[in-house]
Amino acid sequence: MDIRDATTSDIESIRAVAEAAWRADYPDTLSADTIESGVAHWYGDPVVEMELSNPGTELLVALRDGEIVGFVHGHRAGETGTILRLHVDPAHREAGVETALFDAIEEAFTADGADTLRATVLEANDHVTELYRSRGFEQVDTERTTIDSNQYAEAVYERPA
Repeated sequence: MDIRDATTSDIESIRAVAEAAWRADYPDTLSADTIESGVAHWYGDPVVEMELSNPGTELLVALRDGEIVGFVHGHRAGETGTILRLHVDPAHREAGVETALFDAIEEAFTADGADTLRATVLEANDHVTELYRSRGFEQVDTERTTIDSNQYAEAVYERPA
């Protein structure tokens, strides 16, 4: 498996991974229409292109046999690195892709001087929540995020870097 910085040529694959992950992780929380609309908005070309050009943004992709099977997106502000999204195609979750992506973004943030790590995830995502908890994160807050004009609870986790 390889992990590298994402490029604009990866956007379609990032969107496909996000859609597959959302369908697997939120079948009882998000409708098919909400998933389609949310993925199109959050991972649309203009949004991802903007993120790729933002200072402090990390957008890494994981590849297996040349195919993008996961990604992690985060931002560093001051001494805090925040993991905003971590998604892996469900067909590749048992292969250590999530752990590798987590390790890569943690390394990028700490190499850049972050002393605190935060992570956000929809509360309904037990899968990623368990990953964060297994890495020593504790929930410190709950925020609201909008997907397709609906509000959803998003857990905020934190731990020292």
